[in-house]
Amino acid sequence: MLAACICTPALGAPPGRIAARAKPHTVSYKEPVRIRGHATRSRGVPVMLDADRFPFASAPAEVSRQRTARRGAYSFRRRPSHASRYRVALVNHPSEASRIVRVYVEPHVSRQRCNLCGASSHGRGKHTLRFSFRLVYPADTFGTEAPKPVYFYYGQRSGSAQPPKRLHLVETVEQRALAHHRTAVTTTHRVRLPRLYRFALVACTRTSERVDGLGLPGAPGSRGCGDATISYRQSRSWLG
Repeated sequence: MLAACICTPALGAPPGRIAARAKPHTVSYKEPVRIRGHATRSRGVPVMLDADRFPFASAPAEVSRQRTARRGAYSFRRRPSHASRYRVALVNHPSEASRIVRVYVEPHVSRQRCNLCGASSHGRGKHTLRFSFRLVYPADTFGTEAPKPVYFYYGQRSGSAQPPKRLHLVETVEQRALAHHRTAVTTTHRVRLPRLYRFALVACTRTSERVDGLGLPGAPGSRGCGDATISYRQSRSWLG
């Protein structure tokens, strides 16, 4: 869904001069995120990364430190398991810190299978689309996440290689609990394929980030998951 040194005051930065950004802002569970930026314009300045993880019940605490590289650049790499807040500060002047950057965590998708995806051609007519995958969760979120229904969206544009403008909710399926805080999801959907076509599909669960720190910020369904239709652009991003 996270180490001392001596330097002169001349290496300090005026307040507001420490830049920080996270990329990406949303990651899959177990995947890394980088917090990068510049702290002053000098090499060798000791900086520290402070982190505060959901439920944000305590003040940010140091999780890593390093010295800046050329032109004051730094880059921290973390693997958050829940929604987290990060900031970068000067080791010798902790009050001089960057703005807070927020990172959100989604379940990790593995073993994804789709019998009609990526193939160059299929016979025209009716087919059964089979789509399956597994979801891996942080252990302490499993009780909240595993019972959620999975919403499956499908959109197709016939006679064109352009993506469909909209995807429609076509199936709602349950997760099957597995060992090691994992679930299996399987769905089928009947489709009719012409000679030339392009389809898009996506599956989602509604976010509960406010409850367990997993998913996108906002109320359940506030990012499109569960709606009758979504746009193709929505389907390319995280839903929740």
